Amino acid sequence: MPFIDKNYRLFGVINLIDLVVVIALLIGGYAVYRVLGHRGATTASPNSRPVEYTLFIPALREFDASQIHVGDNVATKSDGKSIGKIVSVDATASPIETYDTILHKYVLIPSHYSTDVNIKVETQGVPSGTGVAVGSTTLRNNGVISIITPTFEWGTASIVGLKVQGR
Repeated sequence: MPFIDKNYRLFGVINLIDLVVVIALLIGGYAVYRVLGHRGATTASPNSRPVEYTLFIPALREFDASQIHVGDNVATKSDGKSIGKIVSVDATASPIETYDTILHKYVLIPSHYSTDVNIKVETQGVPSGTGVAVGSTTLRNNGVISIITPTFEWGTASIVGLKVQGR
């Protein structure tokens, strides 16, 4: 029995063109699933625990800091998936180092144009040896993450004070 017969059937069973179409449909379906299949609600893992962490963003303009609101969802900028809900926002004037000519030394004074922001976030996550998995994102103490909210987008926020309840 030949590999491809005179009717272009593979092993005399399936038409070669039909096989190519079926493979192309399977690949296309898998691509659509990978792009669209994971959006929407996520199911909590049985190992999921309440997680609380703080995002620190230094030296924001006051207007930018005012766009961060309690109750907003925080998502990663890379994939737009939620990594928690904002429970508090603490904004303080950024310290600026300046030379005090009376004391003859450098001192820190509050900035009049920039604000340091601490954003407390609560979510559910699965603890692991390297951090806490929240969906497809792993949060680590002193890690850096790019975040978005409905009214705010920022390049780098430092993760500080990562706490897992029941751990």
